[in-house]
Amino acid sequence: MAYQIEEIMQQARGIRNNNPGNIKLSNTAWQGKVPNDQNTDGTFEQFQDMAHGIRAVYRLLITYANKHKLRTVDEIIDRWAPSGENSETARDNYKRFVLVEARTHIMQTPADLQKFAAGIMAFENNLNQYTTFVKPFEAQAAQISNLQDLEPYEQKKKFCL
Repeated sequence: MAYQIEEIMQQARGIRNNNPGNIKLSNTAWQGKVPNDQNTDGTFEQFQDMAHGIRAVYRLLITYANKHKLRTVDEIIDRWAPSGENSETARDNYKRFVLVEARTHIMQTPADLQKFAAGIMAFENNLNQYTTFVKPFEAQAAQISNLQDLEPYEQKKKFCL
């Protein structure tokens, strides 16, 4: 029994919370969210299962794209990991990691969204733990996420003289 507790505590916080994006605790009514008054973390959201935690990452990225018009790795990570909470070096490493994982710098399609999310979740939880504890639930999360809600990408127009 003691071994199981020690093993669980060695897992990344996002894994323990079923919140692989390390989404901050809020009053958002996420599907599958552990109610705030039952949350034992106190800083980050907790979800009933990993699929709902991944769904929250997908939904948050859809909100970033549709509502805030954030589509590039730089724009998304600047909001996900703001400078007031993270060093410039950490944020640059984060951006490089997501860029390598996503293999694109602009989130245009639901497939891109899933790749961006995978990069974020792998960075937040260390790649090995992501592969073991998160990746097996991505297909289930996609089924409950309505990834088609991602609005079509409209390239920002540049002003030319």
